[in-house]
Amino acid sequence: MKIIREIIDRLLTRTTTFFATGTFPVFALAALIFFQIFVTVVVFWPPSGSVWASFAEEFRIRCFQYDPNSGWMLWSQVMMMISEPILLQVIIFLIWRKQLKEIWSKHRRSIFPATTSALVVVCLVAGTLVGFGRPKNTEPELPFPGERIRTKLNLPWIPLADQNGKEIVLEDFKGKVVLITGVYSTCTATCPMILMQLHRVFAELSSEEVEGFSAIAVSLDPEKDTVERRLWTVKQYAGEREANMHFVNGIPSDVETVLNNLQIARMRNTQTGEIDHANLFVLIDRQGKVAFRLTSSERHESWLMSAVRHLIQDKPKDDGRVEQAAVNP
Repeated sequence: MKIIREIIDRLLTRTTTFFATGTFPVFALAALIFFQIFVTVVVFWPPSGSVWASFAEEFRIRCFQYDPNSGWMLWSQVMMMISEPILLQVIIFLIWRKQLKEIWSKHRRSIFPATTSALVVVCLVAGTLVGFGRPKNTEPELPFPGERIRTKLNLPWIPLADQNGKEIVLEDFKGKVVLITGVYSTCTATCPMILMQLHRVFAELSSEEVEGFSAIAVSLDPEKDTVERRLWTVKQYAGEREANMHFVNGIPSDVETVLNNLQIARMRNTQTGEIDHANLFVLIDRQGKVAFRLTSSERHESWLMSAVRHLIQDKPKDDGRVEQAAVNP
């Protein structure tokens, strides 16, 4: 028991010394600087096929919605991740400025061990993250089934206003293919992935194909999705194709009715305030009928582009089929 007590006392003494002297602020400041360097390197690391390059690409995809095909990413999030530690660095300097001045003037040699320890910690964390890359799917990709899973369903719709104040009525899009989904602007979980898939669709379509295609994002949080937030979201993800994307909102009861007709399940988490919701893409054909309902699963993600092109290439015709019942919850 005496030995254990002595070990505990030594640990407490060293811990107190670590935080009371300039060692801790030097360590913390160095760790934050190395973190900023790490993020910068990951963002600009070129593709090469190495393990590190694969990790860097995965990191950009997860954190910045990076598109490997176009090189597009959310640069606002990049700047935020790099600049956020600056405030913490300022706070650390203000709190421990006396200790930092003292260690710089009298104990400069102790800076190197603290800085080295910070570098080792950041490298260990980075090395651990490399091992958490997205597992590659070894199963053969199933081809898009096309007409075998196609439907011809009516979709009841209530007029809603897009980010520019334009009234959006589904009937006005007849003759075009429309992709409809549900997102909200403050979402940090699955909505960015949904919008990133939409961005990839816009990026892969040719100028001629885009003329026959539009996207509608229905707000899942009508009370908080302001015009400004919806405008920012469209500019971030639609880019030069923003004229083809409509982030719609309106009276909450009307929005809820549209979401119910789309069969997009959602529920607000009372503890976090976040909205848990289904990740759904509803594709409307040129006749204004629901043709496909796809999710954000890996298989359906690979089918999404094929489904969009399938409908764009499909010319309206009267094939004599009997329309199925309307989509209602």
